Amino acid sequence: MQVISSHKASIDAVRFPKLRRAYELWNSKRGCRFAPSLMELGIEGFSPFVGHQVMVVSCQVSPLDFTVSYWGQGNASILGIDLSHRSVKQLMPTSFADLVFCQLVEVSHTRRPCLYLNDLPKRSHSQYQVASLRLPLSTDCRHVDMVLSVDDYGPNARAVQQYFADRVHA
Repeated sequence: MQVISSHKASIDAVRFPKLRRAYELWNSKRGCRFAPSLMELGIEGFSPFVGHQVMVVSCQVSPLDFTVSYWGQGNASILGIDLSHRSVKQLMPTSFADLVFCQLVEVSHTRRPCLYLNDLPKRSHSQYQVASLRLPLSTDCRHVDMVLSVDDYGPNARAVQQYFADRVHA
């Protein structure tokens, strides 16, 4: 059985134009703080700028969880599920949900943006790569209370959509 895997990449070397734009906008809004707030970032203006594979999650401390506050249209069409106001733990397959959850934990604890390259297995024993940029957000300049995620599925968006459709409807 093939598994979903992930590794971190250097944000300085982001080769995905959409993710580079997202990082630059986030960075310009944060100034000298570790993160801007969602209000400062302005998700309505942000989403068209980088595409519709955008997710904003609210961080819940006890019990630790991440609830989707904003679920971009692209996520719904690619992943085949609307997670609005639901936990990221409800993503399918569960191995993908676990991977996303761990990435969100890392960003919320380190208070630093992270770029993850997630590898989804193909039947041919190769992989589709989905790049996920996870950016901390803060309303009080002390704690991460939200995380903004922007995904880039690259040229394989339709194949990735089928990958998730096969697992959601299995």
